[in-house]
Amino acid sequence: MKKITYFLIGALAVGSAVGIAAAVRHAPNMLGEMRATGETYTLTLDDTNQPTITGGTSGILDVNEYIQFEYVGTGLSVKSGRHIAMSSGTITSKKQIRKITNIKVTAPVNTNNNLTLYVGYSLADVTAQKYAYSIIGTSQVSVDTKCNYFALYSNATFGISTITITYECPGDESKYEVPTGSDSMKLVYGGTKKALTINDGAGTILDGQTVVTNADGLQYSYKYVTFKVEFKFPANVLASSNDFNFGLQGQKYMNADGSPNAAFQFGITNFSTGAWAMKVSGTSKDSGTLGSPFVADTWYEFKMVITAGSTYTLNCYIDDVLLSSTSRGSLNKNLYTYGVRYGSGSYDAISFRNLSLTGNN
Repeated sequence: MKKITYFLIGALAVGSAVGIAAAVRHAPNMLGEMRATGETYTLTLDDTNQPTITGGTSGILDVNEYIQFEYVGTGLSVKSGRHIAMSSGTITSKKQIRKITNIKVTAPVNTNNNLTLYVGYSLADVTAQKYAYSIIGTSQVSVDTKCNYFALYSNATFGISTITITYECPGDESKYEVPTGSDSMKLVYGGTKKALTINDGAGTILDGQTVVTNADGLQYSYKYVTFKVEFKFPANVLASSNDFNFGLQGQKYMNADGSPNAAFQFGITNFSTGAWAMKVSGTSKDSGTLGSPFVADTWYEFKMVITAGSTYTLNCYIDDVLLSSTSRGSLNKNLYTYGVRYGSGSYDAISFRNLSLTGNN
């Protein structure tokens, strides 16, 4: 079910684009340049940076090597005073613009139907049209949002004078935000095993193995990912030396009984000592001990990052401290699902929040 906010706008005549001299105030290093806290940037699409149109049905605009927009539809055209016009179609941000906080649209030509703004944590969210703002009328609308991708769509004739994107682009690629009110990511259990709570990227885990899905139960099948979850542990779990096989997990798929088929896992093997391990199909491939023990009822961020280079690398972190860096090739299988493992039942549940997974193939 789409989350839709309606903006009812009077039919105001808009003769030209909102004047902004610079098309791009800042061309960011999207690969990790650190930013001052609270610093924001603005990118404006207008008639100074129109897309290159091919055959009146498609277009591409490469603002720089990190920012790209795709235009798909019919009757695509450009002229002075507007960014793009088309008989019907979609404008999509194809590369991630991290932590968008506002999107402002000036659309003087929009007849017969709404112009819809889709936003998303991932490009998959936008493609699935999960989170939408419907723009009714012909004027300028400013949408406060939290997203990394967006698309504008209409099945009627529409034109765009300007699109202005305000974003923060944090240097740490893991610092994304799920759109406000999002239910895009959940942990769900395979087989008959159930989570105590699985709502909106937060809840509690008692027993079993999970996969990350969107609101419709569809799994995210990424080969290269940044996968992170924050956890809070009860005192009786932290006092235990049992190996619960707790941690973040990647698996080929989930079997009918809820068990994983071919998996690697990064997590804690002994809470009382702080021992951790990176396991492949149940066998430890890398291990160590935390410098200081966990504190009960305190949030800790666990993160796995799979990257591609001359070799495939799996980096594992707790609170942004790199603990393990190994070759992913030891698994010798492509992984298609991600989740969390916590095998208990005799101890209290572990809480989780800020579940996030981004990636590509």
